[in-house]
Amino acid sequence: MDDTGPRFGLGEGEELRLLAEADVAELFALTEANRASLEAWLPWVDENRTAEDTARFIGHSRALFTHGAGMVVGVRVPEGLAGVLSLYGINRKNRRAGLAYWLGARFRRRGLATRGCEALVRYAFLELGLHRLELECALGNDPSRAVAERLGFREEGLRREAARLRERYLDLVLYGLLAEEWQAAHPPQPAKR
Repeated sequence: MDDTGPRFGLGEGEELRLLAEADVAELFALTEANRASLEAWLPWVDENRTAEDTARFIGHSRALFTHGAGMVVGVRVPEGLAGVLSLYGINRKNRRAGLAYWLGARFRRRGLATRGCEALVRYAFLELGLHRLELECALGNDPSRAVAERLGFREEGLRREAARLRERYLDLVLYGLLAEEWQAAHPPQPAKR
């Protein structure tokens, strides 16, 4: 892997690649355009008010990648940046990490989140050698929960009032996926002749 990091093709003109400094303006604009729908579920949106906040986020995400602690990728489609997916909190000792995702409203319901997360799951298990992935979705965020379930994650429990969103708390549904569960559902394909 070079210093730009891995790239994942998702389909015709669609790919995942590490966020870079050149993405600041586009990512900030995407966040602003979707602020109302994102802030209903994601506490970080309140902390991202300026392009400088977005630049700090991208710088931090690049540092996490450099240190092997995480990977934040932009979802690129022919129309531009569609959203962000991440493997975060990579714990090498326990071989686990978290998975998170969001897309701009006009890019939803196209299978991008599912295909993109599937690429990150494959990378986590096959390339990084992780044993477990975790995913948290706010109770009531049914589209996000549907992505987790399509990917084969199992609901493991409810973390009551685990995320503060302004003056209220969100209950988070915890999902988990083990490498052997994923491998059973995705057996290796024989080599083509």
